Amino acid sequence: MTNKELGAIGEELAANYLVKSGYRLLHRNWRLKGGCEIDIVAFKDNALHFVEVKTRTTTFLDPLKAVNMEKIRHVGRAALQYKRYYGHPYDIHIDAIGIVYSSETDYQLHWIPDVHNNMTDYGYGRR
Repeated sequence: MTNKELGAIGEELAANYLVKSGYRLLHRNWRLKGGCEIDIVAFKDNALHFVEVKTRTTTFLDPLKAVNMEKIRHVGRAALQYKRYYGHPYDIHIDAIGIVYSSETDYQLHWIPDVHNNMTDYGYGRR
């Protein structure tokens, strides 16, 4: 399986999780000019959620460790552009979902809502 295929599987699992949790999906793999991409844009409780999804096949490397402050700033800039582009008045939340994937029925999903505020609460130091 290629990294691209693994990423697509992880994003599908994350999207399904969000829908089951009451989120409405607005976009997947939303791209801006200049190469910026947001994995999932979702809506719930009058707020836009910009979700970064990281998927790995081993527990040796925690997928959420790849969501560092630089990545969060990147998603945040894209989120502001998204909000301006569509004219949404809603609050912005940047979330992260990490998935350790073995098979369709054997995976672990860890979600950090408002990752930019909660990184240290989940044991992820600010980088």
